Amino acid sequence: MTSPWQKPFRGSQLNPGHPLARSMVGCYVMNEGTGGKITNLVNRVSSSAMSSGILWDNNGLYFDGTDEHIEIKTSQFENIFHKGATGAFTIVCRYAPSQVSSPLATKQYTLLGSEQVAGDRVQFHHRNNWGVNEVKFEVADGWSVTSVTTGTITSNLTEGEYSDIVLSWDGSNAYIYIDGIDLTSSGSLVAANFPDGSQNYFRIGDQESTPNYLYGRVKFLYLYDRYLAPEQIRTLHREPYAMFRQPVSPGLLYYEAAAAANPYWYYQMLRRR
Repeated sequence: MTSPWQKPFRGSQLNPGHPLARSMVGCYVMNEGTGGKITNLVNRVSSSAMSSGILWDNNGLYFDGTDEHIEIKTSQFENIFHKGATGAFTIVCRYAPSQVSSPLATKQYTLLGSEQVAGDRVQFHHRNNWGVNEVKFEVADGWSVTSVTTGTITSNLTEGEYSDIVLSWDGSNAYIYIDGIDLTSSGSLVAANFPDGSQNYFRIGDQESTPNYLYGRVKFLYLYDRYLAPEQIRTLHREPYAMFRQPVSPGLLYYEAAAAANPYWYYQMLRRR
């Protein structure tokens, strides 16, 4: 059994009875290590082919900022972007930026973006805004109505170092966390602005309408069809793979009484199991 902070081996089974697996609709651990697709471990459905420039690197995926993305069909599960109009959802991503400053006044790096349909779109991204790093979640209903929630990163992300970035929407309010800390600083999402559900796919590393390509590494991406409370988000930060731990067999917790004057009793018990 792997520890709750160690990435599970390829082929590991998600434990559906674990509290952190409840209402999980997308679990992309990115432990394949090779090949051109990633698999949703909730339903074992693979993504569309990755762009050719994405590389397996450091037990995750590397995006070099030049028109690369992974496309996921929303038909795999309920479209959580549309879900925001009527319910709750959460996005969890472990991300290491390759650039935290930019010669441009503003530069955006898309973690997760939707297809754009008649101006309806969703984008979750890391943004360098005149030297200040932010994480933003933006929804647009048509070409003119947009609502945004921003989390300002007071201690900037560090190039090459992973951070856990979370957006949790409870149906009325959105919260942005970095490494388990609520950094929501401005703006508010409006439920009525969420897309109408016509988006056929979303992309990791790109948003269809604007070329804000991701430049960095992603170690995992989780999608929940529910709001996660602060203590659950902190637990995920400490133990991101806890939902892969299987229940302990009661038989493993029982040992016969030690035989008198037998110093090898413990090792003999282990060999019997």
